[in-house]
Amino acid sequence: MIDRRASGYLRAWKNRATRKPLIVRGARQVGKTSLVVDLFGASEFESVVKIDFEAMEGAGDYFRSKDPDKIVPLLEAATGQRIIDGKTLLFLDEIQAQPQVLATLRYFYEKRPSLHVIAAGSLLEFALEKFEYSMPVGRIEYLFLEPLSFAEFLPAIGGSGLADWISAYAPGDEVPEPIHNECMEKVLLYWMVGGLPEAVKVFAETNSFLEVERVQETLIRTYMEDFAKYRRKVPQEMLEAVFRSLPQQIGKKFSYVAVSREARSRELGVAVDLLDKAMVLTRVNRSRAAGVPVGAGEDRRNFKAYTLDIGLCARQLGLSIASIKLPIAARDIAERGGLCEQFVAENLKCAGAEYCGHTLHYWVREKNGSEAEVDFLVQAGSAVIPVEVKAGATGTMKSLHQFLFEKGRSFGVRINGDKPSYLETTIADLKGATHPFKLLSLPFYMIGEMHRLAEAALAGKIAPFHT
Repeated sequence: MIDRRASGYLRAWKNRATRKPLIVRGARQVGKTSLVVDLFGASEFESVVKIDFEAMEGAGDYFRSKDPDKIVPLLEAATGQRIIDGKTLLFLDEIQAQPQVLATLRYFYEKRPSLHVIAAGSLLEFALEKFEYSMPVGRIEYLFLEPLSFAEFLPAIGGSGLADWISAYAPGDEVPEPIHNECMEKVLLYWMVGGLPEAVKVFAETNSFLEVERVQETLIRTYMEDFAKYRRKVPQEMLEAVFRSLPQQIGKKFSYVAVSREARSRELGVAVDLLDKAMVLTRVNRSRAAGVPVGAGEDRRNFKAYTLDIGLCARQLGLSIASIKLPIAARDIAERGGLCEQFVAENLKCAGAEYCGHTLHYWVREKNGSEAEVDFLVQAGSAVIPVEVKAGATGTMKSLHQFLFEKGRSFGVRINGDKPSYLETTIADLKGATHPFKLLSLPFYMIGEMHRLAEAALAGKIAPFHT
């Protein structure tokens, strides 16, 4: 069974006095049901009563009364299982098939708060467009689930020792060359397999990339078929066109023309927004980065877009493990800069708090003769941290320097293929004035530790080092 970081969040939710009915959000096939039923429910409750609104015809009728004390006996009769407060987890799966049931969750919170209730569904925004039921604001809470992060992927494929070593890494620790190379090879493996649980499980069981590719092709088709169900605001072909275009545009400013020269930008924009809401697409908006929160200065007209999963992205691009040889070579990474950014985008989202949507931003300066772009901006307390992704072990830092000059900041992060390091120096601007410059450089496989190590550097708890 694949362990998930979110299982810890669910355990805390179970024991919290202020607990509310929980909705697990996430794209289809990211593992919502297995997380709730197999990982959490089986270990924390005496029983799990699952209501699958797609599989159980007429199940929505049990919730018409909106009174939990009338609803629960109906569910017991329908399932043949007792529902006991504090001992039973009531799981409402595929709730997008009966979105009106969401309004009923407020009454479980108000009238029967001792019963643990979790709902899960994908493409909820699409489904809600057909109905006029308002969400029970203030009476429910959310858990946002992404595909497996790299930190979750390692134990799932037998790399628990590497995962433990990475999580315990302290700045300045020795990084032996064999360990570094093995971790980088696992990064490449993650590129090809991705983080969708079914693909990871198949690889862990068979060690076959052919089997993984078969799963990925099925998953890609599943997402495409879903678009037919939720096309009220935009034609299905628009959704499909955007979905197909994403792998070709990763790391670049998103272009509607690159999707279709015939379609109108407005229609394509609606398709992008819908896929973003459905968590099938990761939208990274441009930000002025004037301060925190980073999103306060965002420009939604200018954005980059990344796919749901790097494994599906590689499959859509026609890549295979045979096209990027093991053991990994520096040129293999360097030639795939877009996948490097895709990897970082996914894992930055995974590192966010489970209870809120995971948004990312980037910065760009568009002036003649001095263009500059910082790949990602992350927030740590009151600090805005620029994050540059370099495909190889080296690379210029002109854009990062330009950002620090303009924003009066001194700290940045680089993610690349080299071993970790931290330097404190000065850099000079075009007028010759010097500015302090602190750079934390981390290898791709330490992306999950970035916030921890960056906060330590900002607090002055790290001395310069190079391993």
